Amino acid sequence: MRRWFGTALVALCVVGIVWWDGPQHLMVVGFDAPIGKAPSPVESTCAQPCDAPPLGVRSFNVLCSFCAKEGYDDWETRLPHLRAAIFRHSPDLIGLQELVGEADVASIFGLDSPYTMVSWSVAGKVYADSALFYRTARFVEQDSGQIWLSRSPMLPLSRSWTLSFPRVIQWVLLEDRLSGATVLFANTHLDNNGENKIPSAALFGQAIPPMAGHVPVIVTGDFNTRVDDARFDTIRGTLVDVFSQVDQPEFSGQQEGVAHTRRAVFPDQRIDHILVSEGVEVLRAEHSAPVFGEPPGRPSDHPTIYAEVVLDR
Repeated sequence: MRRWFGTALVALCVVGIVWWDGPQHLMVVGFDAPIGKAPSPVESTCAQPCDAPPLGVRSFNVLCSFCAKEGYDDWETRLPHLRAAIFRHSPDLIGLQELVGEADVASIFGLDSPYTMVSWSVAGKVYADSALFYRTARFVEQDSGQIWLSRSPMLPLSRSWTLSFPRVIQWVLLEDRLSGATVLFANTHLDNNGENKIPSAALFGQAIPPMAGHVPVIVTGDFNTRVDDARFDTIRGTLVDVFSQVDQPEFSGQQEGVAHTRRAVFPDQRIDHILVSEGVEVLRAEHSAPVFGEPPGRPSDHPTIYAEVVLDR
């Protein structure tokens, strides 16, 4: 009985330490892991006239490399089709979700990439879910950081309100070399567990949309939230969905008989979004669910979202 009691006590202590993010605290102390940081307000105005060419913006949940999902091929089979979808239109800003680590990043971007990645890392290991990428030749990085969607948003890899993978907002402040304007670019992946969605939405809405009062803001992400969900208003604040800003959105890949989730085929079921602030004019918005092979398959269980925008302040 005494041995059983001792074992139970140790187990409870371990559970308590894990529950209250003990390993994450030790990582910060022992490995000098970078802690979270919110973007600081800065003022930005285009060098007049503000006539830089448009920016291409891509958002894509790539379906993780270790995910074995019925109806979808393995990572190596899907990879060339993921790359084709990501780099179509040669975007300047890319927000991806469900990348696992540096191997996934390298398999998509290669060794000589024209993009710079912003992601959290420690001891040479990258946590790449919600990694974002900007075209190095177009932008100068001014600042960057992470906000963790958890009870402790500044604690790296901190757990959410209930059991989940760590979720994070990656953000970067960029100066456009062609216009002189500063833009805040953020990417995120909200948890699909219902108990985490509402507090995550609130945290995102408090951290990112208020920056629109200072700089143009562009956001990509898998928000696990449709535009008709009440939670969507909490997320976006004063930001707007790019599809609401164009007269004729473009939709492709709506092919029946192919493995898909409803969100990949029906735009009204979409949970992936590109949001922009006042000061960002939307020229084009595209929802694409590509297919490949015979019989046809899809590279991901999400569509890829693309927008073409202009910074007008």
